[in-house]
Amino acid sequence: MNLEKMNAADVFAITPADADLTKSVFAIYVTTGGTLVLTVPGSSSVRTITVPNNFMLNCQARRVAAASTATGLIGFSY
Repeated sequence: MNLEKMNAADVFAITPADADLTKSVFAIYVTTGGTLVLTVPGSSSVRTITVPNNFMLNCQARRVAAASTATGLIGFSY
C-alpha cells in the first residue's frame, strides 16, 4: 500500500450542489449521517449511499448532489 497517496493535499467543506466539486475528492468525512448522492470521476452514473454520524467514506467523488441529506461534509483531495 502506498501511504504517500493517502495524505490529503487539501481539506475543504463540501456543500451539496448539482455541479461538480472544485476538486475531486478521495474521501468524505460526514458529521451528521444521512444519504450521500455521489457521482464518481469518469462516470455519469449516480450512486446513493446511506452513512452514519461521524463516518469517513473512502470513495472518489466529483459531485455531491443537492439531494444528499448528510451534513457537515468535509472533502479530502490530493
